[in-house]
Formats: sequence, structure tokens, C-alpha cells
Amino acid sequence: MTHAPQHLAQRTRTALGLPAAPLPRVEFGESATCLMTWSVRELDHLYGQTGGTVTVVETEIAGTLHLVVETMLSEVPGPVRLFIDWTPAEEVYGFALPVVRDATTTAAA
Repeated sequence: MTHAPQHLAQRTRTALGLPAAPLPRVEFGESATCLMTWSVRELDHLYGQTGGTVTVVETEIAGTLHLVVETMLSEVPGPVRLFIDWTPAEEVYGFALPVVRDATTTAAA
């Protein structure tokens, strides 16, 4: 990874209030402006801070959904994407979170 994408990745994390990280984890689908969150709660927290558009996609793993928040940040050029794979059966509390409610409302529309 060249210095410019690494700098953009750090700028993205700083704009989101996230701690520094060595590099985007490309093996998980991350890039300088596309970050995986640690949990559906963290995704909800960031969604509450930034707003944006929420989408949900079924994954190849039965019972697991891919939640994506796409938002714009003034400190970062272009859209920023935040994502997590969420298993509702294991994290039922997630249905009460605004990010999940908005994702399921969007999917049902």
C-alpha cells in the first residue's frame, strides 16, 4: 500500500472517531474508505453519528446478513462505507438498533 492510501485510511478513521489502525484489512474487504466494524452495535453508533444510507444483503452463510452504511464525511473525499456481517439469531438485540431498523425498512420497500 502506498503512503497516500494509508494516509486516507487514517484520515477516515480519525473522522469517524476510531482509533488508529496499521492498514486496512484487505482480507476482510476493507479499503481506505471502506471499514468493517467490530459489531452491529459499533455500526449503529457510527450510523448515529454520521447518518447515511443503510443497505442489507443476504450472504452465502445461512442466517447472516451483510449490513452496509454509506455516508459522506467532510474530511474524506467520496463516500465512506462501514459494514458488518450480522447474524440476527445470535444478536437478537440488534433488531432494536436504528441501523438495523432502517436497513430492514429499506429492504422491505
